[in-house]
Amino acid sequence: MEKYEGVFHKEVVEGLNTYPKKLSSKYFYDPIGDRLFQDIMH
Repeated sequence: MEKYEGVFHKEVVEGLNTYPKKLSSKYFYDPIGDRLFQDIMH
């Protein structure tokens, strides 16, 4: 769990320090929803 939390923290900090700000859809959807979202957006 600590490894996941470290990756989550790193990705959130990096995403919020960019312009425009961004967060991965994987943090908003379950694995199936994330895959569907990625397919739709590409």
